[in-house]
Amino acid sequence: LLAAAAPLGGPERLILRELTPDQALALAAVGLPAIAAGGWLLGAALAVNDQYGFTLRRDAGDLHYDRGLLTSLSGTIPLQRVQTLTVRENVLQRALGYAGLSIDTAGYGGQESGGQRSAIPMAGRDRVSTLAADVTGVTVDAKFQRPPERARRRYAARYALVVATITVVAFALARTVGNFSLWWTPPLLFAAVPPAAHLTWRHRGYAAREDHLLVRSGFWTRRTTVVPYDRLQTIERRASLFQRRRDLASVVTDTASGAVLGNGGAVVYDLDANVADRLRDDLRAELTART
Repeated sequence: LLAAAAPLGGPERLILRELTPDQALALAAVGLPAIAAGGWLLGAALAVNDQYGFTLRRDAGDLHYDRGLLTSLSGTIPLQRVQTLTVRENVLQRALGYAGLSIDTAGYGGQESGGQRSAIPMAGRDRVSTLAADVTGVTVDAKFQRPPERARRRYAARYALVVATITVVAFALARTVGNFSLWWTPPLLFAAVPPAAHLTWRHRGYAAREDHLLVRSGFWTRRTTVVPYDRLQTIERRASLFQRRRDLASVVTDTASGAVLGNGGAVVYDLDANVADRLRDDLRAELTART
């Protein structure tokens, strides 16, 4: 760690009470990526142990799975109690054409994936889409309606505010603590604000189908959630102070699944306020028609 941080101005010895802010920043610059890589390797090992030998079969209208290396696990996903489906794709999976599929069932309180059960931990995206369509009758490869472009400006303002706060803290440390000549480095993050805002905006949206609502969100891990209208429990329109300033609102859909109870439901973020009103009313009408 010291050898890697030395070219960046790191300390010769690791004595915490003698570290200057510049030396601490140099250590963080090389230490945090190393910690992230170690966490990734640990997560990969745990995933291999958890999903080793995964098999999925369909029998009598239910899905049955077996998996596990050190501890084997068998379970059943009753399709008649399916509430929502979620296709998950992180950045690397999207680049390689892979995805995972989780299924929420009514009243399930398990711990895997925040209350969801994996129908497919990871497979080719075509196979994931085929199973999702087989269970729900709807394809997840839809044309999504994105938030209005002023939502992208809202994301840029939010990220810029975070960078500005970090910059102010760094400048305050430089003036009060001393020996911190690198306080100017946080403003370099402003260069990442426009692409971050654009990617957030690009990967959010919704698609209203005849019997289902599809909701998409997330860049690092993109989630596409399929919500059947006949599984809806409540529909809410929410607008924070900052959303109201830009005439935006979000629509929250809740079902009876254990995962949704823990995570707050599928959220359609930052729609035009009028569009959010129409979507809420349409979903309520669909819920009433199927009650």
